[in-house]
Amino acid sequence: MAIQKSNMFSCYSPFIPREEYLYLTLGPHITNENIQIVYNVMYAAMLQSVSLLKEYDVPSIEQRASLFSALLNYLLTRFESFQFSEMCFPSLKEQLDSEIFVKHINIRKERFSPPFIAILLIFYDLCRINHMEDPFKQTIYAIFKMAGEFPLQVVYTLWKHDQDVYAEMSLYDTIINSIIGYTFTTHADELHSYHDMVEWYVGLDGHWDEKLSEIEASALQCILNTEAFTQENVDVFTIAGKSLVLLYIYRGGAYAIQSLNANGILERIDDSSLNSKYRLFLLYIICFIFLSL
Repeated sequence: MAIQKSNMFSCYSPFIPREEYLYLTLGPHITNENIQIVYNVMYAAMLQSVSLLKEYDVPSIEQRASLFSALLNYLLTRFESFQFSEMCFPSLKEQLDSEIFVKHINIRKERFSPPFIAILLIFYDLCRINHMEDPFKQTIYAIFKMAGEFPLQVVYTLWKHDQDVYAEMSLYDTIINSIIGYTFTTHADELHSYHDMVEWYVGLDGHWDEKLSEIEASALQCILNTEAFTQENVDVFTIAGKSLVLLYIYRGGAYAIQSLNANGILERIDDSSLNSKYRLFLLYIICFIFLSL
Protein backbone atom coordinates (compact mmCIF):
# COMPACT_ATOMS: atom_id res chain seq x y z
CA MET A 1 0.00 0.00 0.00
CA ALA A 2 1.35 3.43 -0.92
CA ILE A 3 2.44 5.67 1.94
CA GLN A 4 0.36 8.82 2.24
CA LYS A 5 2.39 11.98 1.84
CA SER A 6 1.02 13.46 5.10
CA ASN A 7 2.24 10.41 7.02
CA MET A 8 5.68 10.26 5.40
CA PHE A 9 7.72 10.80 8.55
CA SER A 10 5.49 8.77 10.86
CA CYS A 11 6.67 5.54 9.20
CA TYR A 12 10.39 6.20 9.65
CA SER A 13 12.24 3.21 11.05
CA PRO A 14 15.45 3.73 13.05
CA PHE A 15 16.80 0.58 11.40
CA ILE A 16 16.87 2.25 7.96
CA PRO A 17 20.10 4.27 7.38
CA ARG A 18 19.44 7.98 7.03
CA GLU A 19 20.91 8.04 3.52
CA GLU A 20 18.68 5.20 2.33
CA TYR A 21 15.60 6.74 3.92
CA LEU A 22 16.29 10.06 2.22
CA TYR A 23 16.88 8.34 -1.12
CA LEU A 24 13.50 6.59 -0.81
CA THR A 25 11.64 9.76 0.10
CA LEU A 26 13.49 12.24 -2.12
CA GLY A 27 13.92 10.12 -5.24
CA PRO A 28 10.39 10.19 -6.66
CA HIS A 29 10.15 13.97 -6.20
CA ILE A 30 13.38 14.98 -8.00
CA THR A 31 12.95 16.10 -11.59
CA ASN A 32 15.13 17.76 -14.18
CA GLU A 33 13.27 20.99 -13.44
CA ASN A 34 13.81 21.10 -9.68
CA ILE A 35 17.12 19.27 -9.15
CA GLN A 36 19.07 22.54 -9.07
CA ILE A 37 16.84 23.81 -6.25
CA VAL A 38 17.14 20.52 -4.36
CA TYR A 39 20.92 20.57 -4.78
CA ASN A 40 21.17 24.19 -3.57
CA VAL A 41 19.13 23.38 -0.47
CA MET A 42 21.21 20.26 0.23
CA TYR A 43 24.48 22.17 -0.20
CA ALA A 44 23.29 24.94 2.13
CA ALA A 45 22.23 22.29 4.67
CA MET A 46 25.70 20.76 4.45
CA LEU A 47 27.42 24.09 5.16
CA GLN A 48 25.09 24.80 8.08
CA SER A 49 25.55 21.32 9.51
CA VAL A 50 29.36 21.28 9.38
CA SER A 51 29.50 24.82 10.81
CA LEU A 52 28.14 23.35 14.07
CA LEU A 53 31.26 21.20 14.50
CA LYS A 54 33.33 22.87 17.22
CA GLU A 55 35.57 20.02 18.44
CA TYR A 56 38.11 17.78 16.73
CA ASP A 57 35.98 14.72 17.34
CA VAL A 58 36.80 12.31 14.53
CA PRO A 59 33.60 10.18 14.68
CA SER A 60 31.38 13.30 14.61
CA ILE A 61 33.28 14.88 11.73
CA GLU A 62 33.38 11.64 9.76
CA GLN A 63 29.70 10.84 10.37
CA ARG A 64 28.57 14.22 9.08
CA ALA A 65 30.95 14.12 6.11
CA SER A 66 29.92 10.61 5.09
CA LEU A 67 26.23 11.54 5.22
CA PHE A 68 26.57 14.60 2.99
CA SER A 69 29.06 13.08 0.55
CA ALA A 70 26.60 10.22 0.00
CA LEU A 71 23.63 12.58 -0.41
CA LEU A 72 25.46 14.98 -2.73
CA ASN A 73 26.74 12.11 -4.84
CA TYR A 74 23.20 10.75 -5.06
CA LEU A 75 21.93 14.10 -6.37
CA LEU A 76 24.89 14.49 -8.73
CA THR A 77 24.20 11.12 -10.35
CA ARG A 78 20.47 11.62 -10.94
CA PHE A 79 20.92 13.26 -14.35
CA GLU A 80 23.79 13.05 -16.84
CA SER A 81 23.78 16.81 -17.33
CA PHE A 82 24.34 17.36 -13.60
CA GLN A 83 28.07 16.70 -13.21
CA PHE A 84 30.30 16.88 -10.13
CA SER A 85 33.10 18.66 -12.05
CA GLU A 86 30.72 21.43 -13.10
CA MET A 87 28.45 21.79 -10.08
CA CYS A 88 29.80 20.67 -6.74
CA PHE A 89 33.56 20.64 -7.35
CA PRO A 90 34.06 24.41 -7.84
CA SER A 91 31.97 25.25 -4.77
CA LEU A 92 33.77 22.79 -2.49
CA LYS A 93 37.18 23.86 -3.83
CA GLU A 94 36.38 27.53 -3.22
CA GLN A 95 35.20 26.71 0.30
CA LEU A 96 38.45 24.88 1.07
CA ASP A 97 40.69 27.49 -0.56
CA SER A 98 39.08 30.25 1.49
CA GLU A 99 40.66 28.69 4.60
CA ILE A 100 43.82 27.21 3.07
CA PHE A 101 45.10 30.49 1.64
CA VAL A 102 44.31 32.72 4.59
CA LYS A 103 47.66 33.79 6.02
CA HIS A 104 47.59 33.49 9.81
CA ILE A 105 49.98 35.74 11.71
CA ASN A 106 49.51 33.75 14.91
CA ILE A 107 49.21 30.09 14.04
CA ARG A 108 46.84 28.20 16.31
CA LYS A 109 47.77 24.79 17.68
CA GLU A 110 45.69 23.42 14.82
CA ARG A 111 45.57 25.58 11.71
CA PHE A 112 42.39 24.15 10.15
CA SER A 113 38.93 24.12 11.72
CA PRO A 114 36.62 21.09 12.24
CA PRO A 115 34.17 22.36 9.56
CA PHE A 116 37.08 22.63 7.10
CA ILE A 117 38.09 19.04 7.80
CA ALA A 118 34.51 17.81 7.29
CA ILE A 119 34.30 19.57 3.91
CA LEU A 120 37.70 18.13 2.99
CA LEU A 121 36.39 14.61 3.67
CA ILE A 122 33.35 15.30 1.48
CA PHE A 123 35.64 16.66 -1.24
CA TYR A 124 37.82 13.55 -0.98
CA ASP A 125 34.87 11.16 -1.23
CA LEU A 126 33.40 12.89 -4.27
CA CYS A 127 36.78 13.24 -6.02
CA ARG A 128 37.46 9.53 -5.45
CA ILE A 129 34.03 8.44 -6.68
CA ASN A 130 34.36 10.63 -9.78
CA HIS A 131 37.97 9.57 -10.52
CA MET A 132 39.32 13.08 -9.89
CA GLU A 133 42.18 12.19 -7.56
CA ASP A 134 44.55 14.87 -8.92
CA PRO A 135 42.55 17.89 -7.68
CA PHE A 136 42.36 16.32 -4.23
CA LYS A 137 46.11 15.65 -4.22
CA GLN A 138 46.73 19.28 -5.23
CA THR A 139 44.58 20.40 -2.31
CA ILE A 140 46.58 18.23 0.10
CA TYR A 141 49.81 19.74 -1.27
CA ALA A 142 48.39 23.24 -0.69
CA ILE A 143 47.36 22.32 2.86
CA PHE A 144 50.86 21.12 3.71
CA LYS A 145 52.45 24.15 2.05
CA MET A 146 50.23 26.71 3.78
CA ALA A 147 49.66 25.05 7.16
CA GLY A 148 52.54 26.76 8.95
CA GLU A 149 53.11 23.57 10.91
CA PHE A 150 52.26 19.90 10.64
CA PRO A 151 48.44 19.71 10.06
CA LEU A 152 47.91 16.93 12.59
CA GLN A 153 44.11 16.90 12.81
CA VAL A 154 43.71 17.02 9.01
CA VAL A 155 46.20 14.18 8.52
CA TYR A 156 44.72 11.99 11.25
CA THR A 157 41.03 12.46 10.35
CA LEU A 158 41.68 11.75 6.67
CA TRP A 159 43.59 8.59 7.58
CA LYS A 160 40.80 7.41 9.91
CA HIS A 161 38.34 8.03 7.07
CA ASP A 162 40.37 6.03 4.54
CA GLN A 163 43.79 4.52 5.22
CA ASP A 164 44.55 4.58 1.48
CA VAL A 165 44.20 8.35 1.31
CA TYR A 166 48.00 8.81 1.25
CA ALA A 167 48.67 6.14 -1.38
CA GLU A 168 51.81 7.09 -3.31
CA MET A 169 50.85 7.75 -6.92
CA SER A 170 53.19 10.69 -7.56
CA LEU A 171 56.36 12.28 -6.20
CA TYR A 172 54.30 14.75 -4.15
CA ASP A 173 52.43 11.82 -2.57
CA THR A 174 55.75 10.23 -1.63
CA ILE A 175 57.00 13.47 -0.05
CA ILE A 176 53.81 14.02 1.94
CA ASN A 177 53.65 10.39 3.04
CA SER A 178 57.31 10.52 4.09
CA ILE A 179 56.73 13.74 6.06
CA ILE A 180 53.79 12.07 7.80
CA GLY A 181 55.76 8.89 8.45
CA TYR A 182 58.76 10.81 9.76
CA THR A 183 56.58 12.97 12.05
CA PHE A 184 54.62 10.06 13.52
CA THR A 185 57.64 7.83 14.09
CA THR A 186 60.01 10.45 15.51
CA HIS A 187 57.37 12.04 17.76
CA ALA A 188 55.63 8.83 18.79
CA ASP A 189 55.80 9.62 22.53
CA GLU A 190 54.12 12.99 22.04
CA LEU A 191 51.40 11.51 19.81
CA HIS A 192 50.09 8.84 22.19
CA SER A 193 46.52 10.02 21.52
CA TYR A 194 47.06 8.98 17.91
CA HIS A 195 48.66 5.64 18.75
CA ASP A 196 46.83 3.75 15.98
CA MET A 197 48.36 5.90 13.27
CA VAL A 198 51.74 5.87 15.00
CA GLU A 199 51.66 2.06 15.05
CA TRP A 200 50.62 2.00 11.40
CA TYR A 201 53.62 4.08 10.28
CA VAL A 202 56.05 2.33 12.63
CA GLY A 203 54.90 -0.97 11.14
CA LEU A 204 55.52 0.25 7.58
CA ASP A 205 59.22 0.84 8.41
CA GLY A 206 59.47 3.30 5.54
CA HIS A 207 62.92 4.83 6.29
CA TRP A 208 61.17 8.16 5.98
CA ASP A 209 64.12 10.47 6.63
CA GLU A 210 66.24 8.63 4.06
CA LYS A 211 63.46 8.98 1.49
CA LEU A 212 63.19 12.72 2.13
CA SER A 213 66.97 13.14 1.82
CA GLU A 214 67.01 11.21 -1.46
CA ILE A 215 64.18 13.30 -2.90
CA GLU A 216 65.91 16.52 -1.81
CA ALA A 217 69.19 15.47 -3.45
CA SER A 218 67.38 14.53 -6.66
CA ALA A 219 65.42 17.80 -6.73
CA LEU A 220 68.57 19.86 -6.16
CA GLN A 221 70.43 17.95 -8.87
CA CYS A 222 67.66 18.83 -11.32
CA ILE A 223 67.36 22.48 -10.28
CA LEU A 224 71.12 23.11 -10.37
CA ASN A 225 71.43 21.74 -13.91
CA THR A 226 71.20 25.09 -15.68
CA GLU A 227 71.85 23.62 -19.13
CA ALA A 228 68.74 21.45 -18.87
CA PHE A 229 66.48 24.44 -18.15
CA THR A 230 64.62 24.61 -21.46
CA GLN A 231 61.02 25.07 -22.50
CA GLU A 232 60.74 21.32 -23.01
CA ASN A 233 61.84 20.63 -19.42
CA VAL A 234 59.75 23.26 -17.62
CA ASP A 235 57.43 20.63 -16.14
CA VAL A 236 60.37 18.63 -14.75
CA PHE A 237 61.86 21.73 -13.11
CA THR A 238 58.43 22.72 -11.74
CA ILE A 239 58.03 19.32 -10.05
CA ALA A 240 61.55 19.56 -8.60
CA GLY A 241 60.91 23.12 -7.39
CA LYS A 242 57.57 22.32 -5.73
CA SER A 243 59.15 19.26 -4.11
CA LEU A 244 61.98 21.35 -2.69
CA VAL A 245 59.54 23.97 -1.38
CA LEU A 246 57.59 21.36 0.58
CA LEU A 247 60.75 19.71 1.93
CA TYR A 248 62.25 23.00 3.12
CA ILE A 249 59.00 24.09 4.75
CA TYR A 250 58.95 21.00 6.94
CA ARG A 251 62.66 20.99 7.65
CA GLY A 252 62.49 24.59 8.81
CA GLY A 253 63.76 28.02 7.85
CA ALA A 254 67.27 27.58 9.27
CA TYR A 255 67.74 24.35 7.30
CA ALA A 256 66.36 25.98 4.14
CA ILE A 257 68.75 28.96 4.35
CA GLN A 258 71.73 26.68 5.02
CA SER A 259 70.88 24.44 2.06
CA LEU A 260 70.14 27.33 -0.30
CA ASN A 261 73.50 28.88 0.58
CA ALA A 262 75.43 25.62 0.46
CA ASN A 263 74.08 24.84 -3.02
CA GLY A 264 74.68 28.33 -4.37
CA ILE A 265 71.03 28.96 -5.22
CA LEU A 266 70.94 32.43 -3.67
CA GLU A 267 74.05 33.51 -5.60
CA ARG A 268 72.64 32.24 -8.88
CA ILE A 269 69.75 34.70 -8.70
CA ASP A 270 72.25 37.58 -9.05
CA ASP A 271 74.35 35.85 -11.72
CA SER A 272 73.61 37.84 -14.88
CA SER A 273 75.38 35.24 -17.02
CA LEU A 274 72.54 32.79 -16.40
CA ASN A 275 69.23 32.63 -18.26
CA SER A 276 66.87 35.32 -16.88
CA LYS A 277 63.93 32.89 -16.82
CA TYR A 278 66.02 30.39 -14.86
CA ARG A 279 66.94 33.08 -12.31
CA LEU A 280 63.27 34.05 -12.02
CA PHE A 281 62.41 30.40 -11.46
CA LEU A 282 64.88 30.24 -8.55
CA LEU A 283 63.45 33.45 -7.13
CA TYR A 284 59.96 31.95 -7.19
CA ILE A 285 61.22 28.91 -5.26
CA ILE A 286 62.76 31.08 -2.55
CA CYS A 287 59.66 33.28 -2.29
CA PHE A 288 57.34 30.28 -2.00
CA ILE A 289 59.53 28.80 0.73
CA PHE A 290 59.68 31.86 2.95
CA LEU A 291 56.11 32.97 2.35
CA SER A 292 54.95 29.56 3.58
CA LEU A 293 57.20 29.28 6.64
